[in-house]
Amino acid sequence: MPKDRGKNRYFEVGLERGSWTLTKLEADARKHQMGEQIGKFIAVCLTEYYEWKEREAHSFQAETAQNGQAPAGARISPQRDAETNASQSANDIVGVSQQEAENADEAADYWSTL
Repeated sequence: MPKDRGKNRYFEVGLERGSWTLTKLEADARKHQMGEQIGKFIAVCLTEYYEWKEREAHSFQAETAQNGQAPAGARISPQRDAETNASQSANDIVGVSQQEAENADEAADYWSTL
C-alpha cells in the first residue's frame, strides 16, 4: 500500500543491528502478531506510551489535589529526585535543628572527621 503523505507523517528511525533495543522491539512485535509490520507496531507502542503518560499525569494531579501534596514515591523529575535524596541523606547524617548555628557546628564536626 502506498504511503499517504497527506494524512500521515513518516519518520526514518535507525536502530543498531543486534542492539538490545532492536532485539526487544522485534520480539514484542512478534508476540503481538506484528512481526512483519514493525513500523505500525512502533506507532502502537508510542500511542500506548503517551496514553500511559497522560493517565499518570491525571492520577498525579488528582492525588495532589485530594491530599494537598504529591503522592508518596511520586517522581517529579530526575533532578528533583537527586536533590531530594541528597537533602534526605544530609538530614540523616547531621540531623535537622531549628537553629542554624547548631546545624553549622554539627556539619563542621561531621566533615572534620572525614
